[in-house]
Amino acid sequence: MKSFAKVLLFGLLLPTAVLAQNRGTEKQQGDDCSLQFVPAEAHEVTVVRPAKLVGSKEFAELKQVAGEDLEKLTNTVFERYFDFGLMPLKEIDSIITPVCRLESEHHQGSWDSYVPLILRAVGDNTQRFEMATHAVTDEVEFEGKEILKVKKPLDGRYHFACILDEKTIIWARRQKAIELAIQAGKKGPGKQKWVEHWNGFNKDDHFRIYKKRFDDRQKMFQSPMLRELNGLEYFVAGAKLGKESILELKGNCETADQAADLVKKLETVRSKIEKQLLYRIARVPDSKPLIDLQMRALKESKASSRKTEVKVKAVVNIDLKSLGAPVQAMYESEKRTASAQNMRQNALGMLNFISALGHFPDSVMVHSKTGKEYSWRIAILPYLGEQEIYDNYDFSQDWDSPHNLEVTSKMPDYFRSDLDDKDSTNASFFMLTGTGGAFGGENPKKLQDFTDGTSNTIMLIQAQRDVHWSKPEDIEIDPEQPLPEFGGYHKGGYNTVFADSSSRWISEDALQHRLRELFTPGGGEIGSEEGLYETEEDDN
Repeated sequence: MKSFAKVLLFGLLLPTAVLAQNRGTEKQQGDDCSLQFVPAEAHEVTVVRPAKLVGSKEFAELKQVAGEDLEKLTNTVFERYFDFGLMPLKEIDSIITPVCRLESEHHQGSWDSYVPLILRAVGDNTQRFEMATHAVTDEVEFEGKEILKVKKPLDGRYHFACILDEKTIIWARRQKAIELAIQAGKKGPGKQKWVEHWNGFNKDDHFRIYKKRFDDRQKMFQSPMLRELNGLEYFVAGAKLGKESILELKGNCETADQAADLVKKLETVRSKIEKQLLYRIARVPDSKPLIDLQMRALKESKASSRKTEVKVKAVVNIDLKSLGAPVQAMYESEKRTASAQNMRQNALGMLNFISALGHFPDSVMVHSKTGKEYSWRIAILPYLGEQEIYDNYDFSQDWDSPHNLEVTSKMPDYFRSDLDDKDSTNASFFMLTGTGGAFGGENPKKLQDFTDGTSNTIMLIQAQRDVHWSKPEDIEIDPEQPLPEFGGYHKGGYNTVFADSSSRWISEDALQHRLRELFTPGGGEIGSEEGLYETEEDDN
């Protein structure tokens, strides 16, 4: 999770994985956070509690300061990493992702990862679950439950699903992951020590994570920061975010001496984290108020050990008013990133098209048998997992025939800017055609035609236009005329994707002659960053 939007939700915990808060001696009223379906073999369990987060008083107060952008930002973050499309956040009790890494059945000495995604609703959600799994290509019964292979995967990744009960559905990329969760449903993770710590956390936590120490063969799966905690057999951490954010970590070592040594070692980890946070502030100044909170948590945290157990404590008091502007900035940044990801999916679809046919799709495609024109967006549908739309499209009819308009009445998200209306059918990303663009002409372009280099030629550009996504129309560039307007979605500039599928943000004040150099595939100009962030007045 690299985006600074996660700082708002989990950022006080994740970069300070060695932090925690002593919640006092009062009796805790914990709950299992749905460990019922977590396999005993799990090396990691993460739980997020959306309903508790967005339903808290602090969230409501912060929303008054940050405006609607806070709710939009929260939805954007959850949609990006847990794209369910099943229900609003206030109706999601918990999102559970256990990670099981088991010996590979196919390759001796290697590991297979099984990561089911378990979604629990606040109330009965049977109807929505059934709607989400209505299109099934295969069905297998396993220990009294039906494992479904769905026609259209959740978030494009999770191909298998199983409705466990009226409040719980599980998704996974692989059938084996669901089988492990179903088996766990009968016995759970067992009476392991970490389960006791897990259940001792506050029931109102917004976030909780368990991590088991990996052996030498599994260390490749660890982040460098977590390797610093490899002295722990396991740790459990939790966070309740609010005016007084409560962070807590508990873990166990094998011996009391190891626990004491680890407490000393954590001071070194603290220094490393501080350097990382300072680097983030330098790169993203708008994140400073939030990262300042993390810095305070680091400075105020205290680690201690008792026998083999290690605890780390931290409390952070937050001035919600100071977070309004950063939330708005992060929302804009998150949407920019999401749009860039959609554009890169277009680019990858085109590269797959090239692998299959030997050339780029053209702006205006012409069917070899019917002579009908259609858009490159239609042409790459099979390479974006949208075979059904492609198969139903009638290439013997015009793009705007009643039949084809019905087929294309819903636009795949890949062609949409993330700030656009979800129901819009207007394309957000366009090829550049004409004598001043990379595409168009009598013959479709091949990779060898990009003599300036694929990393120096813009393939797609973001622009707000009233153009139906299936219409064979893009943006024409005339070297003798001023450039048309691009962007329109974000402040200060727009996203582009180059012919090597890399993305780049271009300032709205970029020099026109520098842009033109990036539009042509073989003009002899080898581009650089110079001039893409300057104003025309700076061009002498």
